[in-house]
Amino acid sequence: MRATRYFVLGSLYFLLAVPSSFAQSRPARNQSNHVDDDLVDVGDLQMPAKAKQALAKAYAYLRKGDPKAALPYVEKSMALAPRSFYPYHNLGLAQLQLGNLEAAEENFNKAVALSKGKTGYPYFGLALVHLQRREFSEGQSLAEQGIVLSPNAAVGKYCLALFQYFAGRLAEAERNANEALRLVPNSPGVHLLLAYIHERIQKSEAAMAEIELCLKSNPSATVRAEALVLLQRVREENTGSAVGANGMD
Repeated sequence: MRATRYFVLGSLYFLLAVPSSFAQSRPARNQSNHVDDDLVDVGDLQMPAKAKQALAKAYAYLRKGDPKAALPYVEKSMALAPRSFYPYHNLGLAQLQLGNLEAAEENFNKAVALSKGKTGYPYFGLALVHLQRREFSEGQSLAEQGIVLSPNAAVGKYCLALFQYFAGRLAEAERNANEALRLVPNSPGVHLLLAYIHERIQKSEAAMAEIELCLKSNPSATVRAEALVLLQRVREENTGSAVGANGMD
């Protein structure tokens, strides 16, 4: 299913990791009690200032969906802070966004080793690599390991919901997707996933409502395009159902 690619891209919104020195300087997207989830701080305070500056520039490009522009800054931060998990994690994200799954997996594994059990974020990155490969059992296991380490990470709930969706466990998928939205509201990727879930259970009005919320949440161009394709399909399915019902009268 081509949707795996769009779900992965939608999740990148959550997965960026930056050191606390500039994570704390950025305003949160919402006023809840939860930390802005894509600004995860695992207490790695040993990065040199120049490494943090390079990573901040990489972070900005990754947020814009421009992984090629981010690569030299990630690599610079890696050279300056070779024992930090942050550069390897974000290099994995860049490679994931570029579709280089082997390179993404290698860098996420390095991030897992360097993070020393302080955060689940690299596990979520690895889970999405397996999602792209349609290795659902392996991916879900990694997502669950990440949730143990980072139980309040929205991306963990989102990843778990993705694997439950593809396993046909739609009630569980809906519950975890809604939990991800509670932690980080207005996530385009989660709204898109909920729209797919509602389409599967034939709740067309709910699906269209989630698509509308996705489109209002500043999605990337790729996610926006997929949402519009899904919206057209749901409308056609809804029209077909209405015509069929009228034909039975």
